[in-house]
Amino acid sequence: MPSTGARRGGTDITAVQEGLLSGGLGAALGGLVALAVLLAAVVSIMNHLVFGRLSRMMGSLEDVSTRLAGGDYNVGNDIQASENDEVGRFESFFAQFLKMVGAALKHAAEAARKAG
Repeated sequence: MPSTGARRGGTDITAVQEGLLSGGLGAALGGLVALAVLLAAVVSIMNHLVFGRLSRMMGSLEDVSTRLAGGDYNVGNDIQASENDEVGRFESFFAQFLKMVGAALKHAAEAARKAG
């Protein structure tokens, strides 16, 4: 290999320079692989914790909505907020909403029975 002209005190240190450059490339590739593994782990944890919780909440809310449509007008009483965060506050809001809708539907169903 031709000399790159890397000299220190009259001694050709081209081999040392090439060794450092090739080692730096290996370290950079190793760092990228480690970063990719770390990113995959973070995404997996986020998916499990956040999106798993949202999926469970959505399944629960779909269930109570179906029960309301089927005539269970007191279904809003069955919803308990899982935690005191954004998701829990939404669950509490949805429970209150279903209580009001359930009461209105119950009243309408009773009025229809009396009338007909």
